[in-house]
Amino acid sequence: MKKNLKKRLKQYSFIWFLLPMILLFGIFLVGGILQVFWESMGHIPALGMNRISVDAYVDIVQEPNFLINMSFSLVLALISASIATITGVLIAYGIYLSKSKYIQVLIKKILQMGLMLPYLYMVLLVILSIGKTGFLSRLLYQLGFIEGIKEFPELVYHPYGFGIILVFILKGAPFVALFTLNILNEINTGYGEIAKTLGGNHSSILLKIYLPFLSESIVWCASILLVYQIGSFEVPFLLGTNEPITLSSKLYSLYIHSDIQTIPKTMAMNIIILIISTITVFLYSILLKTIMKGGKNYEKKQ
Repeated sequence: MKKNLKKRLKQYSFIWFLLPMILLFGIFLVGGILQVFWESMGHIPALGMNRISVDAYVDIVQEPNFLINMSFSLVLALISASIATITGVLIAYGIYLSKSKYIQVLIKKILQMGLMLPYLYMVLLVILSIGKTGFLSRLLYQLGFIEGIKEFPELVYHPYGFGIILVFILKGAPFVALFTLNILNEINTGYGEIAKTLGGNHSSILLKIYLPFLSESIVWCASILLVYQIGSFEVPFLLGTNEPITLSSKLYSLYIHSDIQTIPKTMAMNIIILIISTITVFLYSILLKTIMKGGKNYEKKQ
């Protein structure tokens, strides 16, 4: 027991070196959240607000479209994170299987470029590609598939957030692909070779051999994407419609409001989004882990 304890202490000894940095960031993070919470309760002495109340939270929750906007935010984030994660894993596996070094390098460069591009650039790229007057609509017009731009469907500023989802996928998939590819490159290729000799195809090898190795990384990547996309405001603000809107877009509208009396409501919206994000990501990660375990249990039964 003592030997095992000593080994574990040695394994986690690096934490002592990181402890000052962890404490520093922890103090700033917790302090910032507490400051936002107090301001959300209406306690801002610098602005002459000394009363403590939950009026800001009540006002937000009682808004007619609050539940609709919250559902819209979560659905967009869940769909985007899920599709981006699946797409990224498949791209990484395709690169891993590719025998051409030129194709591998080319796709990696494209993924790295997609990862480095800011969200605003990706928004512009989507508008220029599939917008009403974008490249796709003009191409279809020139080929005679449509008689005018008005016949081309609205894909970017879609009421169901198609343009928002597309931008999130284009930004999220490269992140997942590059991260997953690094893990795949560390896995012994012998597992896949043995599976091939036993008659396994590429899809079964991915699901039964490589996926268990990638499960923790997939859950981590998907959770990171989900929490970011729930809180992201620039993409929904630029590509969203008037109704429904995401909570993050509503928060940005409150931030740029000129009336200082909206500050408690703005801070309350911050806390609400933080709580919703935490709960959603926690449940989402549990769901993904359950799915992964289900696949492992199925393999054991087989």
